[in-house]
Amino acid sequence: MTRMEQIAQLVEFTLTAPKDKNFTVVLGKLKAHEVLAIEKKAGINLEGYTHIVDRFAVGHTLKLHGNDKEEALRGQIAVTPADFKKIPRILKCENIVYLGKNSKGLDCILYEAIIGNIFYYVVEVRTKRKHLAMATMYKRKPRKK
Repeated sequence: MTRMEQIAQLVEFTLTAPKDKNFTVVLGKLKAHEVLAIEKKAGINLEGYTHIVDRFAVGHTLKLHGNDKEEALRGQIAVTPADFKKIPRILKCENIVYLGKNSKGLDCILYEAIIGNIFYYVVEVRTKRKHLAMATMYKRKPRKK
């Protein structure tokens, strides 16, 4: 099964399965050039880390960033289930624009990619299992030139 098919299956699971059940898709380990680029940009060594997405991150994104009216008030566009298939294209080390901490004190990395619209994808650095776990995703219209 391809990554796109796994992501589609994850989104479907998120929309239909009981809320207390989890499902995780492993997107792959960071490659050596990605580890070096992230260390250069963010100052943290992520050797051996793996990108993952789980149903809780997908559910959070759809709940907080999936409503057209609410997102319009923020100057954003609602995330749709189809948008999750863009994740592999977003997760390029050249798309890293920010490193910070979340409310739990975990390091977070913000990716920004233009794929028609501007997509913002946030991962948490989970050191115990060496995971870069999706925290949220949102999108905006492209900036006018």
